[in-house]
Amino acid sequence: MRIVEVQEGSDAWRAWRQGGIGSSDAPVIAGVSRYLAAAELWRRKRSGTPPTVDNLALARGRALEPVARAEAARRLGCELRPLCVEHPVHPELRASLDGWCEGRALPVEIKCPTRALHAEAVAGRIPRRFLPQCLHLLLVTGATTMVYVSYHPDDRRDPLVLVELTRPAALCEQLARLERAFWQAVTEGEAPPPPLRLGLEAVATRRM
Repeated sequence: MRIVEVQEGSDAWRAWRQGGIGSSDAPVIAGVSRYLAAAELWRRKRSGTPPTVDNLALARGRALEPVARAEAARRLGCELRPLCVEHPVHPELRASLDGWCEGRALPVEIKCPTRALHAEAVAGRIPRRFLPQCLHLLLVTGATTMVYVSYHPDDRRDPLVLVELTRPAALCEQLARLERAFWQAVTEGEAPPPPLRLGLEAVATRRM
């Protein structure tokens, strides 16, 4: 992967994010997003219109993320730093990592979700809607495993849960082909390819 020196949340970061396929775009392209259709994402990328979705849930997640990252780092036994990266061969594939453990080449994705989604992590599963995002992180970083962190401070028994995903090579390659095709459609003005069902139900995860 290639590190990009850009500050998350800055105008430069928004422009960088708009100029490629990020991890939050992966669920849209894979057809599992509840908020955006692939055709609308294509239109926004073509027009240069950045995402405008912002709500109380996202604001809550931003506020809780540093707490979750610190506790996840303690449990993993390594420093986790936010990092912006690009695929070394296909730089249009990029990601803003919530955490990166340098010593273990380990990307971390942090969510502060609803109680129902947190319960899935407690049971050792990454919620289906977040799986394309996790696969995208493995794809961009080249890592063999990643950790999904679910943090729900109101859950007194399991407020923070770590779930490990080992790279499913075939699914990552399918997603890579779909994302590259989508970006080609953006740059050339063609209609976006239809979402590809990735067989996410077969992805194996493990609670740590």
